[in-house]
Amino acid sequence: MKKNLMKRILSITLATVMSLSLCVPAFAAPLSTDMPTFEETMTVVREQMEDQEAMYLYPILEQIIRDEYEAGAKGVSLGKSQVALDSLDKNVALRSSVYETWELKSAYYNGTESGSETYFGRVGKASSTGETLSVSESIAESVGISGTLGVQKGIIQAALGFDYTRSVSVAVTKTSRVLNANEVVECYMHLIYNRYNIIQIHTIRIDGKTFTYDVPATILRPQPFAQIRFEYHY
Repeated sequence: MKKNLMKRILSITLATVMSLSLCVPAFAAPLSTDMPTFEETMTVVREQMEDQEAMYLYPILEQIIRDEYEAGAKGVSLGKSQVALDSLDKNVALRSSVYETWELKSAYYNGTESGSETYFGRVGKASSTGETLSVSESIAESVGISGTLGVQKGIIQAALGFDYTRSVSVAVTKTSRVLNANEVVECYMHLIYNRYNIIQIHTIRIDGKTFTYDVPATILRPQPFAQIRFEYHY
């Protein structure tokens, strides 16, 4: 990309669930034959949105910038728009020429996932033949969230039936087989997660243009009992 030809930088800030700040190449009149193409401009946008994990907003900016190019604009001149999700009643945000809504389309249980195994610790060493050793502890594990949640917390929680922002108490409990004297027990564990798929409808209206699309997210909630494996050695 010919960065030395960039005459000015347009900053577009979209503050939805996260803060998104993009620097999009734009050019002052008169237009140069060396100005970046639409594809080059969108490459810059895509790189920055990927860095900020905000690709779900890419189609919106792509359409706006495409319209500017097709209209023969002397550079992309969208100005600055502030978008924020701050209406507790209607889940609507209004900032200047931007109107944004989030709706919950679906929230449902979709099976389980197994976490990776980790070393929990040494249970102990048998002092004589015939003993058994056990582990019995409780640990707090947080709920995992993948993707963007733009719908109000209370709406999602009502659909799921639990508070996804609270950690879960997980029991780590198991008793060994009958041991020989001096036999050592080591404990390994992994968690099983209940997977919930969330589909949201995100609508943004910018300067008379309306963009509506689905935004998926996944919530992984630990089950209350960990899976335990013992290793035995001397």
